[in-house]
Amino acid sequence: MALDPITAGIDLVSSVVSRIWPDATDQVKAKAALAELAATGELKRMALSAGLAQGQIAVNQVAAGSKVWRVAGARPAVLRVCAAAFETGR
Repeated sequence: MALDPITAGIDLVSSVVSRIWPDATDQVKAKAALAELAATGELKRMALSAGLAQGQIAVNQVAAGSKVWRVAGARPAVLRVCAAAFETGR
């Protein structure tokens, strides 16, 4: 049983394909088309994830280059506080 909903959907469609087309050649063609659709969806998901990461990098660069301490210094200050909390927690 797949935990990923997309994989679970593909497994379900694959089992339906097996029932609809009793001929093995037709099954292979339908499953190949299904695998191609799954690969295309995965590539789109990866491209979206890469785009989101690039956007976050751009935001981080703008924030780091700011002259205002509340913007540029907030993240390092939070990191120092968290590091100090972990150090005293030992």
